[in-house]
Amino acid sequence: AASPPCLPVDIMNEVYSTPPPYTHIQSLKYDDDKNLRPKKIPAATKDDREKCSCTGKTCAEDCFNRVIMAECIGPVNCNIGIKDCGNRALGKKQFVKCQPRRERGKGWGLVTLEFIPKGKLVQEYVGEVIDEKEKEKRLQDWNREHPNDPNFYVMALSNGYYVDAREYANLSRFINHSCDPNCRVASVNVKGYIRNGIYAIRDIQAGEYLNYDYHFDTKHGDRFVCRCGSPNCRGTMKGAGKDDPMKKPANWKEAKARYDADKKFLLDTKGEEVVSLVDTLLPCAEHPNETVASGPLEKHRQEAISNRIFLWRNVRMGADFVSRYSRLENKASLSQNTSQQEKSSSP
Repeated sequence: AASPPCLPVDIMNEVYSTPPPYTHIQSLKYDDDKNLRPKKIPAATKDDREKCSCTGKTCAEDCFNRVIMAECIGPVNCNIGIKDCGNRALGKKQFVKCQPRRERGKGWGLVTLEFIPKGKLVQEYVGEVIDEKEKEKRLQDWNREHPNDPNFYVMALSNGYYVDAREYANLSRFINHSCDPNCRVASVNVKGYIRNGIYAIRDIQAGEYLNYDYHFDTKHGDRFVCRCGSPNCRGTMKGAGKDDPMKKPANWKEAKARYDADKKFLLDTKGEEVVSLVDTLLPCAEHPNETVASGPLEKHRQEAISNRIFLWRNVRMGADFVSRYSRLENKASLSQNTSQQEKSSSP
């Protein structure tokens, strides 16, 4: 039988020695037609008085803008003013130094050349901004012309718009998928426009490959085989469940209402048993009065899962303080009305 054809070693080395070609860009590439661009999100007005109330030199983790997934842009929405408050990384393009490198079994990947602390911005996912119609056309054309190439570079942006990083992109296009990632993608409002930032979810050492969970929205999960090799590997890049609600940036008024309701709830129940929810839900709390405003703390996730204390998704779903507080108020109001009716009807 004839032996299968093979490429000479020197040609293979030349092909694999450099990343696939693309046009490097620094920012999102919008269509020249303004009608085909995402609409700008209206900014806060003086009447709304929606701005962070942080003091000092930096905005804290509970900064109002951080809570609603928005960056500070100056006096208009930041109490610190024009100085860099630490919540302006995307706008200032404060990215980590990275380098494309071959990743075994995955083609090209991206490694960090410096230590990345948890929570730090790594890269921004940039490319051509396209609408739903153009996205479908490009995917169909690519599948028809390249049926054996499963590489996928389209990422959702906002309100029916997507980022296509196949032809125009930056280094973020090389970041591979993992079911046990060290990064996550978050949609952030920067000066009225949504941008996708890639953030570290744990400390990452220099030389490590960067990765995040692709969560592909597809019916053909078997086509996108995962080779991450992690203990919890799903075997596919298809999403495992519902989207993380934190990926969806709230508008100003919705976020402000939720923020104020959470604060009111905690003030009203100060000193009561409900303030120490973490003591009854999770062991080894670092402080006896550790307060939980939006469900258990992320740092306790692995402990809760590995010890089979509860289903993490159920606790997060059940920790909607705004809805629970509203139901509590309605129940109290109903009880009070019933009591008054009974008194008025009694002889």
